Amino acid sequence: MMAYGPGSDYTIDTTRSYHVETKFWTYANSTSPEVFEELYSIKTYLSQDGSEVVIEQDCEGYLDGLTGRMSDMSMGISSYSVG
Repeated sequence: MMAYGPGSDYTIDTTRSYHVETKFWTYANSTSPEVFEELYSIKTYLSQDGSEVVIEQDCEGYLDGLTGRMSDMSMGISSYSVG
């Protein structure tokens, strides 16, 4: 499957504007539902003109180590063309 790349042969044509959304999936703490623990999946959604590609990272053994680090983290990402 040609998921994303430059040109119309791809589901997501990266030469045109497209939407990106990343979600971090965790289990909620059973005694404190507002506290999250054990990051088990990161999913990135690419969408364009009604088409969508989902990229999932679900290596639980690796992602679990990021749980504590991410609980106090904030993130900002921007992308733009200078040309």
